[in-house]
Amino acid sequence: MNENSPKDIELIERRAKEEDREAKRADIVVEEAISHMNPQRQHSTEKSLDKR
Repeated sequence: MNENSPKDIELIERRAKEEDREAKRADIVVEEAISHMNPQRQHSTEKSLDKR
């Protein structure tokens, strides 16, 4: 295995932090989308139950 220089380590850490922030933002967006979708899902479920 090759040794990473301090600059490489710093770059890797910075990228990891950026990816972590992006993942957290994506989680927030997904949670928001799901919360907006729930009422619609319930409505379509109720409709399908009415058909039976």
